[in-house]
Amino acid sequence: MALTTYMISQASDHLSEKHVQLWLLLFRKLPKYKEYAFVYSETLEDRLTEAEGTIKARMLNALMKEIDDLGVGEVHIGGDQRTIGAGGGDREGTHWSQTIERLTLIEDGLDVLFDDISTMILPYGTTGSGNGVYGFGIATGNRKISICCPVCNVTIIHRHGVKECGCY
Repeated sequence: MALTTYMISQASDHLSEKHVQLWLLLFRKLPKYKEYAFVYSETLEDRLTEAEGTIKARMLNALMKEIDDLGVGEVHIGGDQRTIGAGGGDREGTHWSQTIERLTLIEDGLDVLFDDISTMILPYGTTGSGNGVYGFGIATGNRKISICCPVCNVTIIHRHGVKECGCY
């Protein structure tokens, strides 16, 4: 469920210590957080406390209200829980899972705090798969751009802004 401006405007901009601790617990259980913990872990608590009195606090409180309204339980519609989104669903093709909805709302809260991070790209592998500081390999190298020289029709290779051609 997406947040509306009405939902955000009705929410408080105060994050109590109880809500901060609850968000920390919920965020740390997310698969997305666990996969990218090296990005989130250092500043998570600071960002939560800095959100006090801002629109981010209103958005987090609106999301918490939606999580509370969703309630507890394991309700799903549309076939086996393990195939939600992958199978045929019920006869109308409908898929819905209370668990997936709850996780989506919590992930939205994480995205609110880390709105300055748009995309995270791992070069190859995943965390815990081998070498590197955080358990994955890092691609390194120098970019070389080859174009054809307009004067002598020889291939020019640009390295660090330097043209390598005899006629220039």
